[in-house]
Amino acid sequence: MLTWSYYNTLVVTDNGGALFFNARTGALIRLSKERHAQTRESAIPQDLRDFFLVQGFLVKDGTDELSEIQARHEASRESKEAFSADRKSTRLNSSHLGI
Repeated sequence: MLTWSYYNTLVVTDNGGALFFNARTGALIRLSKERHAQTRESAIPQDLRDFFLVQGFLVKDGTDELSEIQARHEASRESKEAFSADRKSTRLNSSHLGI
């Protein structure tokens, strides 16, 4: 069985469509009004269900999403592929603008 991810955010658009965001995977999609309606049906069409599963909007029952997030975080901390930088903030005053 599949269930919706705990990390989904849904915003319904003015035209009845929707924006779906999954904070665990970073996936963001826009659905038409018709596709959004299909997500509320008892049986989501197979193509949409498969897409949601790949993107992380649906997960298999029993999936420990928090453990997956923690594992990805730990792996990225040790990876040479990741880049992180801090930016020193500077105060901007009128003298910097020549005013």
